[in-house]
Amino acid sequence: MLANSFTGAVAAFDSDETSLVKSLLRGIPGGDAAQPLALALIEQGFLVPSDRDELAAVEALRTALNNPRTLDLIVMPTEDCNFRCVYCYETFAKKAMSPAVRKRLKAFLRSTIPNLDHLRLAWFGGEPLLAFPIMVEIAEYARSLCDAFAVHFESSITTNAYLLDAEKIDFLQATHCRNYQITLDGMQETHDRTRPLREGGKTFEVIWSNLLRLKTSEYAHNVLVRVNVHQDNYDSAREFVDLFTETFGQDRRFTIDFHTLWEGGSPWGDLRQLTDREPALQRLSAAALGASTRDCIGFNAFGPGTRYCYSGRANAVVVGADAALYKCTLSFGDVRNQIGELTDSGEALVDEKKLALWTSQSDYRSDSVCSECFYVPSCLGASCPFTRIVEGRRPCPPEKLYPAATLSTAHAVCKAVLRSSTSERHEGIQQR
Repeated sequence: MLANSFTGAVAAFDSDETSLVKSLLRGIPGGDAAQPLALALIEQGFLVPSDRDELAAVEALRTALNNPRTLDLIVMPTEDCNFRCVYCYETFAKKAMSPAVRKRLKAFLRSTIPNLDHLRLAWFGGEPLLAFPIMVEIAEYARSLCDAFAVHFESSITTNAYLLDAEKIDFLQATHCRNYQITLDGMQETHDRTRPLREGGKTFEVIWSNLLRLKTSEYAHNVLVRVNVHQDNYDSAREFVDLFTETFGQDRRFTIDFHTLWEGGSPWGDLRQLTDREPALQRLSAAALGASTRDCIGFNAFGPGTRYCYSGRANAVVVGADAALYKCTLSFGDVRNQIGELTDSGEALVDEKKLALWTSQSDYRSDSVCSECFYVPSCLGASCPFTRIVEGRRPCPPEKLYPAATLSTAHAVCKAVLRSSTSERHEGIQQR
């Protein structure tokens, strides 16, 4: 297996090709027979000119991803939720955005959008669809400004999907919402135990029916179904893979992704943490691939900035329901996360020292070990700035920490793509 953390290319070779590929990588010519392989290795970035300054290329990538003319704006129209997931880290103390806060946000958009080329608006909560009229108000205002100043506009949403009816899907499509993240924690019984309604009701059937509604639509959206894995739903998650791939496996708009519970969250009750955490997730990912004739797994372990957290970028900010400004959506209670607020005039008052904790002090430039790491093009040393801030350690992502499990999954990706593709075998696979 070969994987390239800068280009995102992944390639698999037969055992009889291994020695030739290794020789080429060591700079040993292989004659005419090796030329097709050599050309493929060059094209996919596995062979590079000896005088190329790769660290300079990484810095150019970091600069591009922090382009001040692009804004990733995460908006929480409400911090309340209709669910009470047993592992949730949020307090639900703040409700929907007041008219005064919405006025501040509009003023911020009015002063910011004329200076942009791209605006990416992401809806978060709480549950954003609880405040759907506010979403409509803000999205239509932002879109009208973007149209007026020729700014590219797109949006996305993280939602539990319980309220995702046809009207809301149509509106999200009309406001260029192309990406959904929706959570189902395994099969119905286990999901309903960990993700009940606020009043205690079950939720799986409604969410599943709304996923089917997304499937029957002709819209060009991408739906990422997230599964939060712990020891008590591990077997259920494996069973859910079969259900998911049977239902959505031929629809490339749908992918499935696995995560362990976030350790910084609230007490988990009787839920047990996975002891073999990340390799277990990789095996689940491989199982998802093996169950489908198409690759319905969102595998992006390699590639430019694929593990670079938005919170580490200077051009990304979270707006809370009370106009507070944050960098991260997982640590609202930490004072280092609240970096400022929006004023009545729409100005973003930011504590520059706090901002620097998340940006310049939390990436590879301030860490000599990260600067020399093979994985730095993918994570830029900032796969989780919060880990570096709180624990004072490198937040190495699992794809780097568990290379064997990662490449095992990459191998499954290669096989899945080969089954469904007529492309040449050594063409390489650019990750989605």
